[in-house]
Amino acid sequence: MLKNSLIMLFIILSVRVFWVNYVNPEILTSALKLPNGDGKKEFVGSCSGCHSLSRSLHPSSHFKNWEDVLKWMHKMHGMGKIEEQKETLILNYLSSHFPLKNHVSQEKTRG
Repeated sequence: MLKNSLIMLFIILSVRVFWVNYVNPEILTSALKLPNGDGKKEFVGSCSGCHSLSRSLHPSSHFKNWEDVLKWMHKMHGMGKIEEQKETLILNYLSSHFPLKNHVSQEKTRG
């Protein structure tokens, strides 16, 4: 009985991951609008599991860079560890295509 329950749980979770990352229309539409580049697939796969891609691209204004955003997600929301190579691809993709310009200018005006 326990074995069957575990198998069913695994199937349900697998379907959810597949739906969120590959079938969900909102994610597919949003992903198609993103600029192509190394790290796009990793960004979509890692960040769309918990929230929309548009939410992922608009963090609070107190962050200085994308690395700080990821650190905050780990600390405050218990986000699982991302493989180092994958995290580097994501950070480079976000920094190249979605720089936190407003955040930098805010930092410069404060100093």
